[in-house]
Amino acid sequence: MVKQSEYIRLDDVNQFKRVLNNRVLVKTHQKVTAERTKSGIIMIAPSETDWRPAEHTNRISEVVLAPERLFYSEGVKDFDSMPWDTDMELQKGDIVWHDFLAAHNCPVAVCDGQPDEEYKLLHYSDVYLVKRGEELIPINGYVLCEEVWEQPPLMPREVNKKLGKVSLLGKPNRAYRRSKQTDEAEVKVGDTIIKRRKDVHILLEAEDHRVLDRPYFRIQRRDIYGILES
Repeated sequence: MVKQSEYIRLDDVNQFKRVLNNRVLVKTHQKVTAERTKSGIIMIAPSETDWRPAEHTNRISEVVLAPERLFYSEGVKDFDSMPWDTDMELQKGDIVWHDFLAAHNCPVAVCDGQPDEEYKLLHYSDVYLVKRGEELIPINGYVLCEEVWEQPPLMPREVNKKLGKVSLLGKPNRAYRRSKQTDEAEVKVGDTIIKRRKDVHILLEAEDHRVLDRPYFRIQRRDIYGILES
């Protein structure tokens, strides 16, 4: 069962002076409409049998407060460390796409002065994409790709989960804590990439609540094993 791990009660969100240890204070930007069953149970899915928390959880938030810097260490016991070495790229007001499970399990701030807002302390590493104005910026070494269909086409059509077409690129990560993998491979928009594994195919948004122009899946550069000719 997925549940919130911790609640913090405050008078007002402005009591936050800064955030530390790679945490980002966000508030929900895209609210998934909840419904109630006849027995009073709050639903976040179209029907009582449609239990898909990954699809129906809010994945889009607005940055309220970003860390001044990120903490990265190669020490095995530095549990608050970033899992990779990267730049801090967030700003107040950014709209961010993040991991659904992290949003369930991170600390939640309940503010009496803002009773209709939901504030969460996400870990920076759980943020994949930033929207600043009209610009979309992948962070944390992520690449956004469009799906590639099987060739020749099967009936019904199936996605080739070993491939992807690069649509958006962010900065590469400099190093990883527990891996010798790197982001040194040169990848550019339009490339057709080969993925390390088929299961590295996680859609950025659920189709039921998609706001971007098309479905994208996210992948880190370290999980790209090759590039095909056009």
